[in-house]
Amino acid sequence: MGAFVIGLIIGIALTVMLFIYDEGEVFLKLARQIKSVVTRYKEPQRTGLS
Repeated sequence: MGAFVIGLIIGIALTVMLFIYDEGEVFLKLARQIKSVVTRYKEPQRTGLS
């Protein structure tokens, strides 16, 4: 599970870097989506379901 999360974070980081060079507006929308996805992934781990 840890390796998957690390891979996910690396993939998101690369995507974010590409969007920063592209357009600021798109990057801001993407950042909001990433935050909501990350909170969804963190919630089950806090309750001990992972």
